[in-house]
Amino acid sequence: MQRGFHHGLLVVMLATAFAWGGGSEPAAQTNAADRLGCEALRNIRNLTITAAELFDGADGGHYCYVKGILPPAIQFHVQLPLPRNWNGRFLQWGDGGKDGDLDFADHRVREGYAVANSNTGHDNDPANWVADNFTCR
Repeated sequence: MQRGFHHGLLVVMLATAFAWGGGSEPAAQTNAADRLGCEALRNIRNLTITAAELFDGADGGHYCYVKGILPPAIQFHVQLPLPRNWNGRFLQWGDGGKDGDLDFADHRVREGYAVANSNTGHDNDPANWVADNFTCR
């Protein structure tokens, strides 16, 4: 399952690199291209994307926020810097243990990283997340 998660993230990142144009257009056209390129990620085949939209970062910068599900229960999200801001690096943002949250890493996106995080297949409910779920054991 770990391999599938990383394969899915690679697909999202490659699609992003090819879906968006360069940053040489005027600002109004670039913003429209950024929005359309990000939203186009909803159509990636063989990957369940539940959201793909431009978000405003804590510093006022924009990034593409992609959220999806890997069956049966892994929720993930990816914060993709705009192509002109991407440093060419990917960061798997982990929480470890029994976390079960989707954490944001706006500060790393500001540095140009494409960042991904997952709930590792369960929501943050320490008392019950594994009690009756034999798949998660």
